[in-house]
Amino acid sequence: MQELAERENVQPDLSRRQRLNVGLVMFVSYSLQTLVVALAVGLFFVCFGLLTIPDSLIVTWLGDHGDAVGSVVLFGHETVITDQLLRVSTAIASFSGLYYAIAMLTDVTYRGEFLGGFDRSMHKTFALRAEYLAARAGSSTRAAAHQHAVAR
Repeated sequence: MQELAERENVQPDLSRRQRLNVGLVMFVSYSLQTLVVALAVGLFFVCFGLLTIPDSLIVTWLGDHGDAVGSVVLFGHETVITDQLLRVSTAIASFSGLYYAIAMLTDVTYRGEFLGGFDRSMHKTFALRAEYLAARAGSSTRAAAHQHAVAR
C-alpha cells in the first residue's frame, strides 16, 4: 500500500482513446453534479412560489390568473402551478446551474470540496493502473526469459 501512496503522483501514459474516455468520465461527472444542483434550485423556487405568492398577487402581476398547468393541495389550501411560475423557476435554476458549473471549475475551494473525492478516485485509479502495467511488463519479461532459457 505504501507503493501505491508513492505512485499516486505518477503521470499515466494514456493513448488518445483512453484520454478521451477519462475526459468523458470527468465531463459526465461534472455535468451530473451541475444538473442535480440546477434541479434542486428549480424545485426550491417552484415550492417557494407555491407557498409565498397568493393568487391575488398573481392577478396583480399578470392581469389574470396565469396559465394553469396543475394544482396542488398544500395545508388544506389548493394552490395552482402556473406556466409562468415554471418558466421563472427554470430561468433561475438555469442561471444557478451555470454559476455553479463555472464556480466549481474555477474556484479552488469549491473544486476541493465538491470534486475532491472524484479527483482522489481518479488518482488512485491511475496509480493502480501504473502498478498493473509495471507488473504486467515484469511478468512478460520473466516469461520471455523463461522461454529463452527453455529454448537453450
